[in-house]
Amino acid sequence: MFVLVVARAVPFLCVLPGIARGLDGVGYIPKLLRCVLLADQRDRIMLVTTVLTIVPSVVVVLCYSRVILYVLLLLTNHQTCCI
Repeated sequence: MFVLVVARAVPFLCVLPGIARGLDGVGYIPKLLRCVLLADQRDRIMLVTTVLTIVPSVVVVLCYSRVILYVLLLLTNHQTCCI
Protein backbone atom coordinates (compact mmCIF):
# COMPACT_ATOMS: atom_id res chain seq x y z
CA MET A 1 0.00 0.00 0.00
CA PHE A 2 2.82 2.38 0.89
CA VAL A 3 4.53 1.85 -2.47
CA LEU A 4 1.31 2.63 -4.36
CA VAL A 5 0.77 5.87 -2.45
CA VAL A 6 4.39 6.97 -2.84
CA ALA A 7 4.37 6.03 -6.53
CA ARG A 8 1.49 8.44 -7.07
CA ALA A 9 2.65 11.22 -4.73
CA VAL A 10 6.33 11.55 -5.69
CA PRO A 11 5.80 12.42 -9.38
CA PHE A 12 3.19 15.00 -8.41
CA LEU A 13 5.48 16.55 -5.80
CA CYS A 14 8.34 16.56 -8.28
CA VAL A 15 6.50 18.56 -10.94
CA LEU A 16 4.62 20.78 -8.49
CA PRO A 17 7.29 23.55 -8.39
CA GLY A 18 7.14 23.88 -12.17
CA ILE A 19 3.37 24.10 -12.12
CA ALA A 20 3.39 26.62 -9.25
CA ARG A 21 5.80 28.92 -11.11
CA GLY A 22 3.55 28.97 -14.16
CA LEU A 23 5.72 26.62 -16.24
CA ASP A 24 8.45 29.23 -16.72
CA GLY A 25 10.87 26.45 -17.65
CA VAL A 26 9.06 25.92 -20.93
CA GLY A 27 9.49 28.18 -23.94
CA TYR A 28 7.86 28.30 -27.35
CA ILE A 29 10.25 28.16 -30.31
CA PRO A 30 8.46 29.47 -33.44
CA LYS A 31 11.05 27.92 -35.78
CA LEU A 32 10.31 24.45 -34.38
CA LEU A 33 6.59 25.12 -33.93
CA ARG A 34 6.64 23.54 -30.50
CA CYS A 35 7.38 24.12 -26.84
CA VAL A 36 10.73 23.01 -25.45
CA LEU A 37 12.35 22.86 -22.03
CA LEU A 38 14.65 25.80 -21.49
CA ALA A 39 18.35 25.29 -20.77
CA ASP A 40 18.32 27.40 -17.60
CA GLN A 41 16.13 24.75 -15.93
CA ARG A 42 18.73 21.99 -16.42
CA ASP A 43 18.97 20.99 -12.74
CA ARG A 44 15.22 20.72 -12.35
CA ILE A 45 14.91 18.75 -15.58
CA MET A 46 17.57 16.28 -14.40
CA LEU A 47 15.83 15.91 -11.03
CA VAL A 48 12.46 15.27 -12.65
CA THR A 49 13.98 12.80 -15.12
CA THR A 50 15.76 10.95 -12.33
CA VAL A 51 12.74 10.77 -10.07
CA LEU A 52 10.24 9.90 -12.77
CA THR A 53 12.24 7.36 -14.79
CA ILE A 54 15.32 6.04 -13.05
CA VAL A 55 13.95 5.57 -9.53
CA PRO A 56 10.85 3.62 -10.67
CA SER A 57 13.05 1.44 -12.88
CA VAL A 58 15.31 0.63 -9.93
CA VAL A 59 12.28 -0.20 -7.78
CA VAL A 60 10.92 -2.56 -10.44
CA VAL A 61 14.29 -4.29 -10.80
CA LEU A 62 14.59 -4.71 -7.03
CA CYS A 63 11.05 -6.09 -6.74
CA TYR A 64 11.57 -8.59 -9.56
CA SER A 65 14.92 -9.70 -8.18
CA ARG A 66 13.33 -10.21 -4.75
CA VAL A 67 10.58 -12.35 -6.28
CA ILE A 68 13.08 -14.38 -8.31
CA LEU A 69 15.27 -14.98 -5.26
CA TYR A 70 12.23 -16.04 -3.24
CA VAL A 71 11.15 -18.52 -5.93
CA LEU A 72 14.68 -19.92 -6.21
CA LEU A 73 14.83 -20.31 -2.44
CA LEU A 74 11.52 -22.17 -2.43
CA LEU A 75 12.68 -24.44 -5.24
CA THR A 76 15.93 -25.18 -3.43
CA ASN A 77 14.11 -25.96 -0.19
CA HIS A 78 11.59 -28.14 -2.03
CA GLN A 79 14.34 -30.12 -3.78
CA THR A 80 16.28 -30.75 -0.56
CA CYS A 81 13.23 -31.94 1.36
CA CYS A 82 12.13 -34.35 -1.35
CA ILE A 83 15.50 -36.04 -1.89
